[in-house]
Amino acid sequence: VMPLLKTLVFNTICSLIFGLEKGCQRHSLVNDFKAMMDGIWSVPLNVPFTSFSRALRASASARSALTRLARAKRASCLQGLVSPHQDLITYLLSMKGENGKESILSEEEVIDNALFVMSAGYDVSSTLISFIIRILATQPDVYANVAR
Repeated sequence: VMPLLKTLVFNTICSLIFGLEKGCQRHSLVNDFKAMMDGIWSVPLNVPFTSFSRALRASASARSALTRLARAKRASCLQGLVSPHQDLITYLLSMKGENGKESILSEEEVIDNALFVMSAGYDVSSTLISFIIRILATQPDVYANVAR
């Protein structure tokens, strides 16, 4: 159940944070993201065969893809083709300072924030949903109360 929930959560996060629907870009990002998450709990040894090394490469690849995405979204927003509230990245990119001209966050800060939100929500949400399903499946009285 957990791998399916992680896929569901990842797809939801991609839609809400990045505005990415199914396709090559999201498929590439999911592979990079899984490698990054595996590397978070690994020994920080940057040797080619380690999870940590794979996570570093995946992080660079994901950041590159997200940088391209952020630049495209910024251009679309400046041209008025999309709403600044379309998704999290577009919103963060469109935030302006007090003078209304310069962006509050740099492109790198936007990508860092998006990756942080994504990694925080990925494991927590999928684990929580998994526990809810387990409780509903193993405790008929709880299921009956929820079904009411």
